[in-house]
Amino acid sequence: MNIPELQTKLAALPGKLVDEIILQRLGLGAVAIIRKRTLEGQFLEGSSPDASQYSSKPFPIPLGLLKNKVSKTELKDKEKYVIFQAKSGSTWVVVMGGYKFYRKLGGRQNDHVDLSWSGRMLSNMGITEMNQNGLTIGFSREENQKLALWHNVLGAGKSHRKHVFFDLTEEERKKFAKYAGEEITKLFLQSLK
Repeated sequence: MNIPELQTKLAALPGKLVDEIILQRLGLGAVAIIRKRTLEGQFLEGSSPDASQYSSKPFPIPLGLLKNKVSKTELKDKEKYVIFQAKSGSTWVVVMGGYKFYRKLGGRQNDHVDLSWSGRMLSNMGITEMNQNGLTIGFSREENQKLALWHNVLGAGKSHRKHVFFDLTEEERKKFAKYAGEEITKLFLQSLK
């Protein structure tokens, strides 16, 4: 290959280097890592100290939310529940075992925080925008964006617990950079043929 031919091929590379398939693989790989880590109860730096454990502090909820999970007989167990009337006249229940116990009643795992009651937030995470300059990972539904904002940045619940999950670690970033470099090198070498 002569120099002018190489220069012509190199000039055509920028559009080819950041190939759409490479971007999709990187984006979907990042989503998979974030989901897996979050479901395992692993959170990033900046999270609250107790971020990986569900609270066992008593908390109030409307009686209607609890009725589907427990029987009327069980509600009379004062060690687990305290029923009271709010000023508005509605009936509320204090769940003495906290959110950890409430998750157990709902048939959910409660060994570690996984930010997944219905599974909608993490399943709505994906590539939301992609162009030749890169891609954006986010949430397809506004309610999931807000929920992620509360957990990741503002802090959830009365205690404002942060569960920083929506990012990559430095090690993960290095792996992605290595993968992208290898794929770009392959494309470069193929273009020289």
